[in-house]
Amino acid sequence: MKWVMKKQRIVVYIVVLIFLIFGFVERRSFKKLDDATHSILGERSTRADIELRNTERTTSLAMFLLFLLVVILIVSANRNLYACEQAECAEKSARVYAENLFNTMREPLLVLGPDLRVRTANRAFYRNFQLTPEVTLRRFVYEIGDGQWNIARLRSLLEENLPTNECSEDFEVIQQMPKLGQRTMFINARKVDRFGHDSGSIVCAIEDITERKKTEAAMRDQSEIIESILEHIGDGVVVADLQGRFLRFNQAAEHILGVQRLDIPVEQWSTKYRLFLPDQVTPLPTESIPLTRAMRGEEVTDFEFFVRRQNHQLGIFCSATARPLRDAQGNLRGGVVVFRNISHSKRTEAELVGAKDEAERANKCKDQFLSTMSHELRTPLTAILGFSELLSDQRYGTLNARQERYLRNIQIGGKHLLKLINDILDLSKIAAGHLELARESVAVDAAVNEVLTALQPLADNKSQHFSPEIQKHIAVWADATRFQQVLMNLLGNAIKFTPNSGRIRISARLVGERVRVEIQDSGPGIAPEQQKRIFEAFYRLQSGQAPEGTGLGLAITQRLVELQGGILGLESELGKGCCFFFELPAGSRVPISPAKETSTPTATKPMRILVIDDEPVAAQLIRSYLTSAGYEVDVCDQPEVATELASRLQPDAVTLELQMKPINGWEILLQLKRNPRTALIPVVVVSVVDQPGIGAALGADAYLVKPVEMDKLAGAIRRCLGGIVRPPLNRSVLVVEDDTVTLEVICKLLRSQGYSVTTARDGAEARKAVQEFLPELVILDLLLPETGGLELLAEWRAHSRTADLPVFVLTNKDITSEEEKYLRTQVDALLHKKQPWKEDLLNQVKKALGSPQLENA
Repeated sequence: MKWVMKKQRIVVYIVVLIFLIFGFVERRSFKKLDDATHSILGERSTRADIELRNTERTTSLAMFLLFLLVVILIVSANRNLYACEQAECAEKSARVYAENLFNTMREPLLVLGPDLRVRTANRAFYRNFQLTPEVTLRRFVYEIGDGQWNIARLRSLLEENLPTNECSEDFEVIQQMPKLGQRTMFINARKVDRFGHDSGSIVCAIEDITERKKTEAAMRDQSEIIESILEHIGDGVVVADLQGRFLRFNQAAEHILGVQRLDIPVEQWSTKYRLFLPDQVTPLPTESIPLTRAMRGEEVTDFEFFVRRQNHQLGIFCSATARPLRDAQGNLRGGVVVFRNISHSKRTEAELVGAKDEAERANKCKDQFLSTMSHELRTPLTAILGFSELLSDQRYGTLNARQERYLRNIQIGGKHLLKLINDILDLSKIAAGHLELARESVAVDAAVNEVLTALQPLADNKSQHFSPEIQKHIAVWADATRFQQVLMNLLGNAIKFTPNSGRIRISARLVGERVRVEIQDSGPGIAPEQQKRIFEAFYRLQSGQAPEGTGLGLAITQRLVELQGGILGLESELGKGCCFFFELPAGSRVPISPAKETSTPTATKPMRILVIDDEPVAAQLIRSYLTSAGYEVDVCDQPEVATELASRLQPDAVTLELQMKPINGWEILLQLKRNPRTALIPVVVVSVVDQPGIGAALGADAYLVKPVEMDKLAGAIRRCLGGIVRPPLNRSVLVVEDDTVTLEVICKLLRSQGYSVTTARDGAEARKAVQEFLPELVILDLLLPETGGLELLAEWRAHSRTADLPVFVLTNKDITSEEEKYLRTQVDALLHKKQPWKEDLLNQVKKALGSPQLENA
């Protein structure tokens, strides 16, 4: 019985031990189980007899439990085997994951063993330091990269610092790398264990901070520069936050304000810093202080205020510019103001204002002087040039050679003085911006021909020849008078510098939307160093001859061209002459209208011209000009009755001087144009006042500036009377001749007898002259450029208006018998230049026209 109980206890112990081994029973429960077993077995001993019968049953139960235990052991073994496989797989996955993380890191990582040999490194390490695994792994750390990691600071970290510390943060190392140059690095090192073993492994994280160090150094340098600038700049700079605390208050600010930085409330700034408005009396309100406005988000520019500094008798004026300070998100953080002392500028500004006022007064005095001198000089010049022109025509007696020479000298001197006056006045107007331009489409060929005609005598004196090459039907958009002035100046210079018998070419052609005019002479040319100054005022060329002129012509010419939207240039080589060229905007094309037949005038009553001029000499001269042109002339020397006289006389045209007393010509012009009885009478202004723009605006039909030549005055009157069919009593004789010498002889011969003479140098000019006005007589040469005399004669005879026009032929042409027969039936006189013709011509003219009505001088 006892053996059985022991046997049962042994079985129980074996089972419990198995459960304990596999974790089914805890150790602390083992003693309780043992006590329970003893208790149970004890009870069984007392009841041995009862249980004895159950021995076999108990033994069977024990055997069953033993079998169950074996089954459990087998199942547990299989479960443990599966768990090991799962753990191994998880470990492998974790290892791959860790390696991916390791190689994905942007910072270089290096793992060292306890012996400081490289166990592994990530890709960033190889890439940044240009190394490979073959020369890195299992190498002593100080040997990798040909010893580039043999760094004293690194040795200190690995051999001295880490043995006593678990880790080291931001350990700075500087090393000269063979391929990378000097690099600065932060190394973070930490000792690590792997599952409780491999003690002493080291992980090094390396950060290359070379560029950051450079950036930080640059920022420090920049900060130091800004700091130096702020402290040494002459402008005051003050920065404050939103609470009014000063973040910056440089020395210049303290110097300008006269006090050191004061940490005071914003409300006291105006009082403590003694700030006033520019009136120096009114305190500057706090809300108006530029810095406080910037702190509110406003922008302030050039705000002026006054500072009454301590120990400063006068105080100073300041100008301030302020801007708000904002962070990267645009939030307002404060304000900054920059201000400077402008007291000196204020004084200078006041002085400039005074100087400007003085200059304006001087300029007014100059204008008054020029205006006065213009009148005072032009008035006598008008008489000098006008009457000398009348005397040169020898209408009142023949002059001997000496008298003609003296008279010619008077005219040359007078014209030179007139040109000087005009140049000075033009230059003054241009400089002051007062030059008036009346721009219109101007026919280029007509303007050039008119200028060439005026300058032909000067060219003839030097046996020079003009070669015009003008494109037909082109026009410039310019002021007609100023355009001719430009041509006159350039052609006059060409005549001056071209030697005797030289050639002067003038061309004009359309280039795109502009007209290009070129004037080429055959003179000595201009040196390159002189070309740079040729357009300067008062500069005169230095040549072998004494310099002529004032040196104003080209300067004025250049400005006139520029004012009309053009450019003026020069091309020249020494010994090859020079070419002046200019371009102006093109005007409307000028078509040639076919000649229209007009009816013969139905009345012979002379046209009447009223001359309004309170200067007796000037009035007498204009009267002489107009009387010579065949007009009846009335003179009004009392401006106050001029309008009434014009209304009563009803003249065909009026000439008007503007500078008169007690009523000036401007008022008379307005009165004439407002009066219904005189509004349609053409008014030609003939005055010393050079303001054609105002004249045109007030209704003047033509504008001439004294002194005026007789042909220009007659031409202006003729153009104004273009719509009136009544011819003057003594119409002029038209001389059509291309030979300059012959033309001058005929003109002098006729004018000496009191006849009015107009001229044409070719067939085109003759045709145009007869179309514009019907002459009393035509003296015609048969040998003409372009259109011959026979062709002109045929045209005139074919129209009723000119069918009876008296025509005298004076020619050098060898006339055939058929031509002579034709001419005898078509002309009134036929004279040949190869025979003495002057006396015959004069007698024939007198027979046809009678003796002219000479003015009683």
